Formats: sequence, structure tokens, C-alpha cells
Amino acid sequence: ALMLDVRHESEFFKGFIPNSIFIGLGGQFAPWVGALVADVNQPLALIVPDGQAEEAITRLSRVGFDNVVGYLDGGIEAWENAGMELDSIESITAEELVAAM
Repeated sequence: ALMLDVRHESEFFKGFIPNSIFIGLGGQFAPWVGALVADVNQPLALIVPDGQAEEAITRLSRVGFDNVVGYLDGGIEAWENAGMELDSIESITAEELVAAM
């Protein structure tokens, strides 16, 4: 299954499951899912904030993605507490990038 992380981007940057993809529930969720996940039959496993699994599944279903096989119970914290690997991304402003270059 493809790991689809739908948390807020600021949470995703702090730590995410390697090889997962991020498409936050806010904003243009459905169009981005359609653009980044080519096969509507692709099995999906979700990383969702507490209490938002049903919303994510409903929104995916509305655009034809009905093959959600589950979600990470306990969220990313459960993954980390189990000693599993996390990746992270440092987010900087354009000005910070220019200064670093």
C-alpha cells in the first residue's frame, strides 16, 4: 500500500514515514490526490491526525479512491514510539535560502 500522509504540512516536516507522500487535508486535497496517485485502485494506508480518518476516507472516496486499507492507529507518534524510522524536512523561507547560498 502507498502510505498517504494527510496531516498539516508543519507536522509532516517534523517527521514522516520514509517513502510516504504528503497531501494535506486542507486546501485542494482531492485534485492533488488525483494528480499524484495515478491509479484509483492503488491501496492506500493513511497517516491522519486523531479524529480525521473518517473525513480523509470520505474525501478520497468522493474522487474514486475507495481502496483505503487502513490508517496508522495512534498516528505518527505510535510509529516513532515503536522505534520505526522517520525522515524530516527543514522548511526555510526564500530569504533564508538566499542567505545560506
